[in-house]
Amino acid sequence: MITASVALLSALSLVAQDWSSVLSSVEGNNTTLKALRAETEAIKAEARTGLTPADPEVELGYLWGTPKDQGNRLDLNVTQTFDFPTVYHYRKMISRGEATVADFEYATQRKAILLEAEKTCINIVYHNALANALKRRLDSAQSIADASQRLSDKGEISTLDLRKAVLNLVAARKDFESNEINLRSLEDELTRLNGGREIKVDDDAFCVSLLPEDFEEWYAHAESVNPELQAIAAQSRNAENQVRLAQAEWLPKFSVGYVSERIAGTSLQGIGAGISIPLWEGKGKVKAAKARSEALKARCEDSAAQFHNALRNKYHQAMGLQKVAADYKAEVGRIVSLELLDKALASGELSLVEYELEEVMWYDALSGALESERDYMMIVAELNQYSR
Repeated sequence: MITASVALLSALSLVAQDWSSVLSSVEGNNTTLKALRAETEAIKAEARTGLTPADPEVELGYLWGTPKDQGNRLDLNVTQTFDFPTVYHYRKMISRGEATVADFEYATQRKAILLEAEKTCINIVYHNALANALKRRLDSAQSIADASQRLSDKGEISTLDLRKAVLNLVAARKDFESNEINLRSLEDELTRLNGGREIKVDDDAFCVSLLPEDFEEWYAHAESVNPELQAIAAQSRNAENQVRLAQAEWLPKFSVGYVSERIAGTSLQGIGAGISIPLWEGKGKVKAAKARSEALKARCEDSAAQFHNALRNKYHQAMGLQKVAADYKAEVGRIVSLELLDKALASGELSLVEYELEEVMWYDALSGALESERDYMMIVAELNQYSR
């Protein structure tokens, strides 16, 4: 026989859940993400600066001759300075790398906000499911309190039994109202994440997601698409290019230009060329760049190791919660259903006090089952964010 408890918990694995529409709405409306997108574009625009040669220099000189019959002199110099070609090559690579890092850092923050929204949805589903159970409990407690009052008026039960029924009603109402407050708060939080636009989640049951059987195979994919690790790897590559740039900046700089001199009706003009030998200006830059590169390599290795350990711990935690949820589900299925309790009360097999105790036990077990299911879904949501 399928009891009410089994039917309710079975719904947890039958209802398909898809947060894509909610998350898509949050991604489009979230004000923090809008600000982060604008900030990312600003960082990328800034990274594209400084890639061209230095500005040309124009010098104009006017000299008065003494004595006056010597005439005045007019000098004009136009000079353009160029770095060695490899300098521009590495600057462009670093610029692209900085833009890539900005994109990955945005993706990391985007995932965090969408995970927050998904967890809020999971909590709303939990409280929706709990609201159904608590409403049933409140209605039952109200009926029992009314029946107890009638029996007390007839002198068929003691004042103590009546008081127990009333206290049970007060507790049931408190739990129901507290759940409603929590539910409204979560809905407000989802509205905030959605940029102030109201969005509803009406689901009252979970669709249980199964964990991957092979953690290492799943992890290899999660590691390859994780934007936080990709950002650190991009920073490490950029640091290597910084070393090459610092080395390239030790190569000479060149300058070419136009030179003109006019004095006493005589005009001289031609071209000029120069070379800058880097002797002191770049001292220590290569050493500092290499140190930075080595530090980022070490950070990259550490982040990969920490990421692997953190996900493995979450995976094992999820496996444990999955078992707890399954055990709770089985336990609730073994408890006498509310329908049978109602029949036992109607036939006189149970007193009102006994019925209340059995009912409280059933709701406690159901609440524990829903809570363990919720906790499991939270961990699965955290794991899933790394693989998409």
